[in-house]
Amino acid sequence: MKILFLNTFEKYGGAAMACYRLYQSLKKNTKATYNLLVSDIDKNNEHTNTINPNYISQKIQKLKFITERVSYWAYMKNKNFKYAFSPANIGQSITTHSLVKQADILHLHWINFGFISLKELEKICQSDKKIVWTMHDMWAFTGGCHYVGACTNFEKSCGNCQFLKKPSPKDWSFQIFERKKEIIKNKKITFIGSSNWITEEAKKSGLFNENHQFFHIPTPIDTDIFLPLDKENLRKEMNLPAHQFFLLFGAMNIADTRKGFHLLLKALEILAAKNKNLPLHLLIFGKSTPEMLEKLPFAYTNLGILKGDIEIQKAYNLAHSFVLPSLEDNLPNTILESLACGTPSLSFNLGGMPEMIDNELNGLITRENTAENLAQNIEKMIDFWLNQSDFFHLLQDNARKKALTEYSEKVIAEKYFLKYEM
Repeated sequence: MKILFLNTFEKYGGAAMACYRLYQSLKKNTKATYNLLVSDIDKNNEHTNTINPNYISQKIQKLKFITERVSYWAYMKNKNFKYAFSPANIGQSITTHSLVKQADILHLHWINFGFISLKELEKICQSDKKIVWTMHDMWAFTGGCHYVGACTNFEKSCGNCQFLKKPSPKDWSFQIFERKKEIIKNKKITFIGSSNWITEEAKKSGLFNENHQFFHIPTPIDTDIFLPLDKENLRKEMNLPAHQFFLLFGAMNIADTRKGFHLLLKALEILAAKNKNLPLHLLIFGKSTPEMLEKLPFAYTNLGILKGDIEIQKAYNLAHSFVLPSLEDNLPNTILESLACGTPSLSFNLGGMPEMIDNELNGLITRENTAENLAQNIEKMIDFWLNQSDFFHLLQDNARKKALTEYSEKVIAEKYFLKYEM
């Protein structure tokens, strides 16, 4: 059996990392032939195939990406939404690629930004290949947006899109939705949600019919790489101050409103107003600006953009707890990494996050998704660390156990392989 993974990026972004980790776990734990075909590849990686192997094709692809983005930007409501919607009106020809021809199963992942257009998706669906599609966000079942917020239009046929400057019942989102519906209606496709939340949301979509199956299988995490280290010694090596509670926050781009930095900032301001002497020190990673971080009311250390699994692993081991106040998220890699490193997490009660964090067992989930409730949980976690050390250590142990039992590579690889064989 030959399985070909298709994803826009090799390792850039959460969906790419999730795809790559699944690809590696299947190669290690199951007997089949696996390949990964991407548009944008890391330099000097001989283990991944790219549709753009030379300088000229890479420049052409860059132009396609820009053209696709500009075509949407002409319609978008404002610049805050510039990456919230993908029309898939421009892409590359992949059906003639040798790996596509050889594959028994095409496993789609995140395919936007000029990689696979709707036209090319139609060719894929007209082929005799079995299709498995892992949903890393909501794009596979909407009229173009990656996350819908409170909108439920996708349950019928989209239209009146919140991301377009001139929404109407038959706007661009409606047209894309109907085009997708036509493309996939006669093709048997297995859709897999990384979280149960996104799987159940997909089932509501008006795109689908009896030809489409839905399953929930989480993203794997390599628990031999992401594991607890000697945290105290690591903090000493990094010259971090003693007797402080280290709270880690990070995202690829901290300015992304969806990741909730503004709510974390508000929660910290609430805590500072209550007790400026709280022994709290922030650890921050990801793309940020000095102006953003200078607003933090507690001392902080900027870890910058982390490169590679070892740097990421160390960041989680420096922290007593990880916080992710995302407003919308599927199954964040960051919480998976945190769990595997034995670092309890704090998050809102939405998306796939409450599936990962068992309240007061391996972390804390807010009752309400507000900065006030987040502040209360940060304070509660600090109190566990200060005054209930046995319970705090139990949270750490349970975090690691959750990763081992529910997200380890072998467990997830076996579940995926069963779907390939269906």
